[in-house]
Amino acid sequence: MAAERASPCLRRGDGARGCCNLPLRPARTSVARSCRGPATAGNSGFAPGDATIAADVQRVTKAAVSFLGGLDTIVVSAGAGGRTPIFDTPVEEFQRIIDHSLLPPFLAMRFAAEHLLAGGKASVIVVSSMYGLVGQKERVGYCAGKAGVIGLSNRRRWISPRRACG
Repeated sequence: MAAERASPCLRRGDGARGCCNLPLRPARTSVARSCRGPATAGNSGFAPGDATIAADVQRVTKAAVSFLGGLDTIVVSAGAGGRTPIFDTPVEEFQRIIDHSLLPPFLAMRFAAEHLLAGGKASVIVVSSMYGLVGQKERVGYCAGKAGVIGLSNRRRWISPRRACG
């Protein structure tokens, strides 16, 4: 099975670019060993973290804001899969898939919101799947997670000047 990961990439309006890759738990240890803190190369930056842990996402977002001088766009692509038919999927496996599909976009939006507001116009791009719309009987965990991502993303006005959602 391929390592699960989320990649919230952030770009500043003047063309400066940076990408913060937050590996999910299976790859976390090896990434932490290879990068002990924010590293930079030209207009790119890297800060290790786990996209399912709020403190990590908050820290990486703060590092990105510092490196880029603010945020006007975030892109989040995260998820986990597995064969999960409704009748014989352990609750823990279903929860793992939901956590790896839905927590990263929520946490990325949650901790980027104030920075996106500060920059004026903002874009939030969240990658989901067609299975969040149509479902598949052998993948109920994945489909449920991606349906949640679509629901979260469809709240286009979640970040408004009055901090209202809806």
